[in-house]
Amino acid sequence: MIFNKISCSLPLALHETPLIANTIARMKLYEMNSGISDTAEYGCYLYDQQCRPLLTPSWGKKEKRSARSTSRSATVGTDVIGTKYSAGRDNGVDNRLLNAINEEIRSHPVEEPRVCTTTPHR
Repeated sequence: MIFNKISCSLPLALHETPLIANTIARMKLYEMNSGISDTAEYGCYLYDQQCRPLLTPSWGKKEKRSARSTSRSATVGTDVIGTKYSAGRDNGVDNRLLNAINEEIRSHPVEEPRVCTTTPHR
């Protein structure tokens, strides 16, 4: 079982834990990847082919045909979506707070690389 050796030697990130746990529990990496890919592809199709034509009239802009694509694209002006949220405000970040949060995340046990010490089942 090469998968056990590979999965145990890779570093884990906290946000990846549910996906990795599901993969290990089911031992179906191919099915997981194809499911994620299918969902992403369907989401792109659904937005481009179904949602955009419904939203375009409310955007109030003319549709344009793209030379590279057969789908129609619409432009959205700031009169519809507004201006930048932080316009006129300080966009500064408190670096001390940011560094403290990043250090806390980096020092979490889940973020430490692990090496599998057990032998794979056959």
